[in-house]
Amino acid sequence: MAKTTVPNSVKCYVTLQHGPGSLLYGYRTRHKIFTTLKVELGITESKTTVGVIYGINSPKPHKVTKINTAGGYSTMSSWASDAQAKALRANDDYMVRPPQIATRGISSSANFKTVYVELPGVGGTTIKYAWNMQKDLFNDTTAAVTTNLGIKAVSANDIPELIWGANDPKPPRASKRINGRVRATFISPKLSIIEKAQNAGWSVMLGAWETIDDTAP
Repeated sequence: MAKTTVPNSVKCYVTLQHGPGSLLYGYRTRHKIFTTLKVELGITESKTTVGVIYGINSPKPHKVTKINTAGGYSTMSSWASDAQAKALRANDDYMVRPPQIATRGISSSANFKTVYVELPGVGGTTIKYAWNMQKDLFNDTTAAVTTNLGIKAVSANDIPELIWGANDPKPPRASKRINGRVRATFISPKLSIIEKAQNAGWSVMLGAWETIDDTAP
């Protein structure tokens, strides 16, 4: 009989409320942690789940530590979905840390501007993928990034809805030679924007994010 191989880690996600909708926060955890805590903490294996985002620096979901005093003292921790974490707050066998939303990514530099593009989220919601881009590129009328690339400047109202540092998937990227040097940046995954960028001379490399067909009549 063939021996069953148990993986060392599992790709999974938890669900948290972020902005107007839900965010699927993806990460890897040890197989033992997943099998032990998946029901209690609302952890779901993410083999082919659409909409899971990995590597997010902010926001962070609830972090829950389960305390086991049977036969000694031990703990086991993982991220947790909102609903399960809130239900465990009154249980002394668990320590629940609240979600974290960082604003430290907002740039106050004279050389950079904090911007975002809108990406498709869960259930028709919108995700605001944020980063700091060179201010001279944002302000360059030749580049026209707001018009041609769908890039928007961050306002105070946008801050609670931003996601930072996600590495999988990433939005499409566009590059173009401007004033003697090649400039590159993320762009919106809307097909209308991608077509507009290409018509304006930008080379576009599609990311892993699903494109949005907003060109249909």
